[in-house]
Amino acid sequence: MEEVTHSPKNMKDIAGILGVSTVAVSLALRNSPRVSADLKERVFKLAGNASFKMRNYPQKREKHKKNTSPVWNIGLLFKEDPTDPVAQLIQSTFMRRMTELMLPFEIVPSDQLFAMQKQLSAFDGFLYYYNIWEEHLPLLAGKPQVVAMNDYFDCSFCDNCKVHNVLAGKMAADYLLSRGFRNILILYDEVSAGGIDRHPRLLEFRRRAESGGARTTSLHFSRRKNISFFAQQFAEYLGDCHEPLGLFAFNDITAFQCCSLLELQGRKLEPGKLEMICCDNTFLITQLHTPIPVVELHIARVAKEAVDRLLYRMQNPSDDFVEILFKPDLILPQESSI
Repeated sequence: MEEVTHSPKNMKDIAGILGVSTVAVSLALRNSPRVSADLKERVFKLAGNASFKMRNYPQKREKHKKNTSPVWNIGLLFKEDPTDPVAQLIQSTFMRRMTELMLPFEIVPSDQLFAMQKQLSAFDGFLYYYNIWEEHLPLLAGKPQVVAMNDYFDCSFCDNCKVHNVLAGKMAADYLLSRGFRNILILYDEVSAGGIDRHPRLLEFRRRAESGGARTTSLHFSRRKNISFFAQQFAEYLGDCHEPLGLFAFNDITAFQCCSLLELQGRKLEPGKLEMICCDNTFLITQLHTPIPVVELHIARVAKEAVDRLLYRMQNPSDDFVEILFKPDLILPQESSI
């Protein structure tokens, strides 16, 4: 990531190369104690080719302490996954909002947390999403932290900003029921959903659909593996189905994958016969040849609120932890706006 063919010309160039904010670069160049020694070393290495000078971080006079705001360094715990548009949207929103607030941040690969235990102590707070699991939590203990779009963490140790996934599942089921479908196929990516009996969106969709008189069947795949077996199952199910069929795609990845398979099989979505609804509303929806209804999860709004909440948490560390739920919305094709 840090291999460049030309020398950086300014702090913005250095920030882009290192994947940090310009504020963090500025602090590193001033030898501030608010950024990690590792980041300083990387910044100094690049800055040496751009005529930047190291200087000691200016000490504030005692009499001005009450009038100055603390300078924090935030760790953004990211996992690189080009197959996950939701994670990409969360990450870009985190960084955009941090930059707007002029908060210094560093990107920390979440799959390297155990190897970076010492470096983690240099951060004043953390932001992450569903890429962090329970085994990671002891590494972050004692620091302000906010999680976005994670349905498996409670509010006993951090603030949690997320969409109301139970309501999202209900809205999707109610839509297909209102369209008259009583045979429904639930489709999901196991990497995103975990399982039909685990994720609240899937659980509520199935409960609501079946209580409304529909029969449900589920098929799943993994976006990180070959999907040929799933494609075969999907084709066989459609071939054996001789009645109107409603498809519920857990997320945009699933919808995109299944619509692609339908095209390969020479099939197409038809009103009243074969219809699909999904949840998310990321850029992938715009790539579909046939627009479909989607339950908008307001992912960018959730991520922005998570950043704002972390700032509040760091300013008010003794306040009770909270769960902030965002209400999803049903977006019909003619209304879809990404």
